[in-house]
Amino acid sequence: AGSANESCSLVYQTDYEGSYYKYTAEKCHGGASDASEGIQPETVLARCPSSCTNCDGSPLNTTYVDSVDFYETYAIYSDGGQCL
Repeated sequence: AGSANESCSLVYQTDYEGSYYKYTAEKCHGGASDASEGIQPETVLARCPSSCTNCDGSPLNTTYVDSVDFYETYAIYSDGGQCL
């Protein structure tokens, strides 16, 4: 299966003990020209939900949510893996 975005890449992460995981489709959402058209922290399958204070090592703030790394990225994760 392809993506509408040529920058799309898939990343699998786990914690050190293997207790939880996160599978991320980075920059795979096509058709969003800015954050208002893209994925939001409240969106199902968002990279990180609004309950996270950090996301993939970055503060989950307006600047990050407005970045392509966030609004064009989907993720699925186990309990505990949402903020990886």
